[in-house]
Amino acid sequence: MFGKKQYQYYLALTLPLLVTFIAWLIQRFIPAENIALVYIVAVIVTAVNTGTRPAMLSALVSFIAFYFFFTNPLHSQIVLHPPDVLTVILFVLTAVLVGHLAARLREKLEQLQARERFSNVELLFMEKLAVAIYPNEVLDALSDALGSISNLEFLILRIEKDRIDFSQAEDFMSESLQRRLQQAISTLETTREFWSMKEESIAGRLLTDGVDNIAILATRWDPVTDDHAASINLLLHQANLALGRTRLVWDLETERLDKEQEVMRSSLLSSVSHDFRTPLTAMIGAASTLIEMGSALEPDQQQELLNSILTEAIRLNGYTQKLLDMTRLGHGELTLHRSTVSIEEIINFVIKRFKSQKEDQRLELDIESHLPLLDVHAALIEQALYNVIENALKFAPTDSRIAIRVRMHEQRIGIEIEDSGPGIPVSEREKVFEMFHSADRGDRRMAGTGLGLAICKGMIGAHGGSVEIHDATSGQGCLVRVLLPVSEDND
Repeated sequence: MFGKKQYQYYLALTLPLLVTFIAWLIQRFIPAENIALVYIVAVIVTAVNTGTRPAMLSALVSFIAFYFFFTNPLHSQIVLHPPDVLTVILFVLTAVLVGHLAARLREKLEQLQARERFSNVELLFMEKLAVAIYPNEVLDALSDALGSISNLEFLILRIEKDRIDFSQAEDFMSESLQRRLQQAISTLETTREFWSMKEESIAGRLLTDGVDNIAILATRWDPVTDDHAASINLLLHQANLALGRTRLVWDLETERLDKEQEVMRSSLLSSVSHDFRTPLTAMIGAASTLIEMGSALEPDQQQELLNSILTEAIRLNGYTQKLLDMTRLGHGELTLHRSTVSIEEIINFVIKRFKSQKEDQRLELDIESHLPLLDVHAALIEQALYNVIENALKFAPTDSRIAIRVRMHEQRIGIEIEDSGPGIPVSEREKVFEMFHSADRGDRRMAGTGLGLAICKGMIGAHGGSVEIHDATSGQGCLVRVLLPVSEDND
């Protein structure tokens, strides 16, 4: 296969010969002067499709062929007449002018085509940068964009803790060059965004987020790559801006998390100091009375004080358990030890926990028969349901009943806890699952940690379930629906 330059010169020789053959066939029908115009067309075609030098060769060959075959005396190459000299000049001027104009036109066209291709690459690159959140996403987008540039050899060297990853650079650069780049990073020569390593025809450009060095873009030097230097620098500039934005997003997110943790810490201290003080005060008062007036009190009075101490101790233990559960959820330390168990068994354990408070008498239980088994951590599901029922008992009137219904609900087991209290407004139904948030329930609002439903949602969510809040079926109160996936071992 011929190269591009060889093809141009073959065309410059072939067209005049082809025109000579055609002119020889039609020379009886047209004057010799008009045959020269056919040769000029050949020169113009050559100039448009090749360049000035091939066009000059075509002009020379065309003149020789024209003069040799079609001017008198025939088959002679001696120029004797001034019109023949003018013909030579005309051929040469045509070749030079048309060749120059055609070359400029081709250059402009190639520039426009290259600019259009790069505009498409840049547009796609900017679209990817717009949604990039992490530095790796920016580097991947840059790699895709550079890969769209033809004849460009490049390598993106990632930097982790000021160490360059050269694992992919063995065939791209020598070990001495790798050491030089590492030394430049290690000695904090980061004010320079460009390193020229011409002894290996390598150019290095720094990618940074303004604080940390993220990567180095290494490209090879060659005539084609040099033409793309402006495009590479533009893409690199956009990538550095995007990396700076990801750094800003990271800093803002870190600041937001720090503020949230501070608010959470303050809320926790406030909640603990308030909610723990009430049972402790009651226990201290009852114990002090027994110590100071024990002999003077009737047995019934002593028993009442002891029951008060026990009740408040249970209440305090419940607060402590909730805080521990919330801490485990927050630190991701919640481990699921699953076992196959029936929902009836879990709910029976929950109800037994309310017997010491004599609250089990207010619970109405309705469980559908032949329900499938669950593959869950039974103790965690028990604690989650206990938190929901305790919340319902806390806010419902003292003489009302709490309905507990268990049914199949869209291929999952649904546990519904319904009370007749003041209910939860629609605007509050998502917020009640946040830590330390208690919905405003009018005059019946009672003190609480605001952790019960948050813990419930975390524990149920860890099992692939969900917790929903709806209006009560009676129109007054609140209905909490807990949905749990069934065990895969069920037939």
